[in-house]
Amino acid sequence: MHYYKIIKADQQRETQWSGGVTRELAIYPSGSSYTNRDFQVRLSTAKINLESSEFTSLPGYTRLIMPLNSNVRLKHEGGSEIELAALKSHTFDGGVQTTSYGKCTDLNLMLYTGWEGSMLAMPPGAAGLFHPGHLMWIYCLHPLTLDCPELFPEGRVSLSAGDLFQMKEYQQSLSILIEADWNARTQVAVFANAWQKR
Repeated sequence: MHYYKIIKADQQRETQWSGGVTRELAIYPSGSSYTNRDFQVRLSTAKINLESSEFTSLPGYTRLIMPLNSNVRLKHEGGSEIELAALKSHTFDGGVQTTSYGKCTDLNLMLYTGWEGSMLAMPPGAAGLFHPGHLMWIYCLHPLTLDCPELFPEGRVSLSAGDLFQMKEYQQSLSILIEADWNARTQVAVFANAWQKR
């Protein structure tokens, strides 16, 4: 039985939004819909083509955002403007009116009430840790290899930029090593996970 899934870049569904293009990477539970707002967890990328854009209001959801290729500025209603560096994540209330300034591609993790999560950019040689009861993803920024003999029949799998590795339902903790032919200071993937609060 496979506890993991590889979602290739050309298999990811794209939709237009007011500021650009969104690509849905993963949604939980299976069969739920962003449009119907009946999902618990959603991971997506968004390409922002406008210098200024308004985020869709998502009351009841916590959002994590990470610009992947350039810095952006965010302004939440009632708060000060925030400068968000590339490959750094920011958590905010999805129901608060939010404006972004600057063109970029970003990674978004949306969590319904009762869920928590994290996103972290990782260099070659880092390990993504899977914990039972979690949803876990590794989003590839560059070509890389994931090494985990306990999980993969061949010991490792190779992925391309834009591919997503998804893991769930495995009953043991696992360490999945990220390997790539890049300078060790270069971030080659984003590790994201989500879990229900106890």
